[in-house]
Amino acid sequence: AMEYVSGIGITQWCRTRDLDIQARVGLVAKVARAVAAAHAALIVHRDIKPANVLVDDHGEPRLLDFGIAKLLEADVTERTRPGFAPMTPEYAAPEQFSDGPITTATDVYALGLLLYELLTGSHPDRRFVQAPSLALAARRAQSGGTTRLRIDRDLDRIVLMVTVRVEVDIHV
Repeated sequence: AMEYVSGIGITQWCRTRDLDIQARVGLVAKVARAVAAAHAALIVHRDIKPANVLVDDHGEPRLLDFGIAKLLEADVTERTRPGFAPMTPEYAAPEQFSDGPITTATDVYALGLLLYELLTGSHPDRRFVQAPSLALAARRAQSGGTTRLRIDRDLDRIVLMVTVRVEVDIHV
């Protein structure tokens, strides 16, 4: 059982408060520290997504729903049971689809997707992942709008490093 957390989803929190890049990255960094604590206890969350991260009244993100979390065991090659793959497909790492080994990298991938979404306002297309700065520019061009969000190359590279797998073309 967990304590009740009063809050709103992290994407809505960022959008309604028009947070800048530094504040958005800061929220994800706090979520990453919570994930690191779980990993230190040999637990992989396996379902990190915006709906499982609420921001409370004090602006602190809370990682929720460890319902499908997995205890890492000495045998890191253990796979989930065939035919039973608990996941949210939009935020699942490639190994969750292929019944590959679930490791801490599974959560790191999902953190990258979460950050990408907070930076660009949209979920990346798995078939063609582009740098968040380019995705944000394309979104601005389509809507004719402007935004004060500016993503630098270092942040682009970090997000691409954790979200792009071998089977995806990268365009920076």
